[in-house]
Amino acid sequence: MPKEACMHLLRSLRWDEEKLTTEFVEKGKLLMKEHNLDLLLTESKTPAASLVCKICFDNTPINQCFALGCNHWFCRGCWKDYLVDRVDTTGTRAPQSHCPMFKCKARIPDSAFSRFLDKPRVQKYDHASLNAYVSEKSTLRWCPAPRCGKIISASGLVTSVRCICGQSFCFRCNEEDHQPVTCEQVQKWQAKCDKESETAQWIISNTKKCPKCLVRIEKNQGCNHMTCHCCKYEFCWVCMGPWKDHGNHTGGFYKCNKYNPHKAKVKDESKAELDRFLHYYQRYHNHDQARKFAKEQIETSEKRMAELHTQAGNSDSQWQNVQFLRKSTMQVLECRRVLKYTYVYGYYCTDAKERELFEFLQEDLEKATEKLSELSEQPLGKMKRQEVVDFTMFTEKFLRNLLSGLEDGLTKERT
Repeated sequence: MPKEACMHLLRSLRWDEEKLTTEFVEKGKLLMKEHNLDLLLTESKTPAASLVCKICFDNTPINQCFALGCNHWFCRGCWKDYLVDRVDTTGTRAPQSHCPMFKCKARIPDSAFSRFLDKPRVQKYDHASLNAYVSEKSTLRWCPAPRCGKIISASGLVTSVRCICGQSFCFRCNEEDHQPVTCEQVQKWQAKCDKESETAQWIISNTKKCPKCLVRIEKNQGCNHMTCHCCKYEFCWVCMGPWKDHGNHTGGFYKCNKYNPHKAKVKDESKAELDRFLHYYQRYHNHDQARKFAKEQIETSEKRMAELHTQAGNSDSQWQNVQFLRKSTMQVLECRRVLKYTYVYGYYCTDAKERELFEFLQEDLEKATEKLSELSEQPLGKMKRQEVVDFTMFTEKFLRNLLSGLEDGLTKERT
C-alpha cells in the first residue's frame, strides 16, 4: 500500500492502527475503494497536447496542467489557488481535501500540496495535519501555554498534567488545571460568573423603580417615605403607593402592614443566595488576583536569585543553593491556583460534614500560603534560607493533604 494511501486511511479511521490492520486483512483493496482512495493507485491519462482548464476555461498546454487518478485536468495556476484556499480556510480538514471537480471524491495526496505550495504554506499544511492527528488522539494534547507548541502525552485517568515549560492544565478540557473541582463544575461556575443576572438580583434586592418615572432608587435610610430625586414623586417604599394616600383618612398604611409570605420568601431566598455567591466569588477573585501577582514575582525572584548568587561568589555550587527562591515562588503560585478553585468546590459542596472538614483544610492551606508568601518576599538581608526551604515543604504538604483528601472523600471511612 502506498504511504499516502496509508496516511489517508489512518486519518479516516481516526488513527486507530489496530482497526486499520484488521480491516485491511478482511477487505484488502476494497478498503481503499470504500474510502475513495482507489484512485491514488491509478495514474492519470495524458490527453492531447493542450486542454481547456475546467476552472478558468483557458486553453492550456498539457505540461502546465495536472490531474489525479480521476483524470480531471486543471491548469497549475488553478490547482495552486485551490490548494492555497484549502490550507487557508479549512484548517485541520485540509488533509482530507478532494479533487476540485464537482462531486469528485478522489482524495488529494500530501505530495500535491508540497508540489504546488510555497514553503510557508507547506509548513501550515503540515501543522494542520499534525493538529488533526493530535485532536483525534485521546492520549495527546497541545500545551495551552502561549508560544509553547509542545504536545503532551498521557493515558489512563490522568486529568492534571504539567508541561516541561511549566504550564499546568487539565488534560480533559485543556483549560487551566482546576483541581479540586470537575470540568463540569468549572463550566457552571464560569457561566454563573459571566452572567449579569447576579448583579441584577442585587439591584432587585436593594433598589426599586419609582412608580412614576421608573428610575431606580436605592433606599439608604430607615424612613419609608421616599421622594424620587428625578421627578420628585413621593411614594411609600413598602407598598409603592402614593405617599399622600398614607394617612388616617385612608385607614393608615392600608396594605403596607399586610404580609405576603410568598413574596417575602422569594426576596429573602434571592438575597441569601446572592450573599452566598458573593462570599465564594470574592475569595475566588482575591486568590486569582494574588496568583497574578505571584506570576509577576517569578521575574523578581530570578533577579533576587542572581543577586544572592553574586553575593555567594558566582560558583556553580552556590547557584544550586539559591534555587529555593524559585521553588518557594512556584509553590505560592500553585497554592493560589488551588485555593482559587477550592472556593468553587465550596460553593457546590452540599454535604455539611464534608464541607466542615474541607474548610478546616482550606484554612490551614490559606494560612500556610500567606506565611510562605511573606517569607519569600522578605528583603534578602533579613531572609533565612532554611526557614524558607522548610516552610515551602510544609506548605506543599498542606496542599497535598487537601487535594488527596478531597479526591478520596474526606468523610469516607479509610480501610
